Amino acid sequence: MGERQAEGVTQAIRTAQDAHLQELATKKDLLEVKMDIKNATITLGALMIGLFGLAIAWFELRGG
Repeated sequence: MGERQAEGVTQAIRTAQDAHLQELATKKDLLEVKMDIKNATITLGALMIGLFGLAIAWFELRGG
């Protein structure tokens, strides 16, 4: 393989690596997702408690 071909192959590999590096998540990205999941879990828990309270109130109003 000639020098020119080797440089072309090297450049192609670098370009491919750079493209893949841009797709990787950073530690900051992962921490943000972790916080989003935590917030969603808290919200879902609060909604479940609220719905449970409504179900109890409805049951009590119906004379149960």
